[in-house]
Amino acid sequence: ARAPMADAEEPAHTSRSIHDFLGSHTAYELIPESGKVVLLDVDLPMRQALHALHEQGIASAPLWDSQVGAVVGVVSASDFIFMLQRLRHVVSASAALSEAEMDGYTIRAVRDELAAESRAPRALVSARPADSLAEVVRTLVAARCHLLPVLGEDAGGGGGACE
Repeated sequence: ARAPMADAEEPAHTSRSIHDFLGSHTAYELIPESGKVVLLDVDLPMRQALHALHEQGIASAPLWDSQVGAVVGVVSASDFIFMLQRLRHVVSASAALSEAEMDGYTIRAVRDELAAESRAPRALVSARPADSLAEVVRTLVAARCHLLPVLGEDAGGGGGACE
């Protein structure tokens, strides 16, 4: 039988156990065996994207750009907050937006506006299924992100948001 650990040894043991666990498991193991894959097109109006996330019960989704044939980013709740703040400024400077004007405000339009203001979305941060969880954690920390898509080798990967 193993002797009880001294209190001073416990943090190091716990840290080692976590490190060993993260190093011995892959991102693939986090992917549910069954379920839906939700991918949103960048030409989708922001309002419809918000409804899609709500209907699917998810807080974020990867963005697909058919012009480049790749996943280019992730849309999340913070993107919708940003959009609402921008729309508030537009509406306060003019008449209220019509439904058609709101539906013209696509994910691509938001990304283009940011790029025009020299605030282009960050390069896409993603993981591969074979990446160890330790590598995924290092990637998240280095990129200062709190989520990333797990993409297969053929999923592309242009510039995009990291939320």
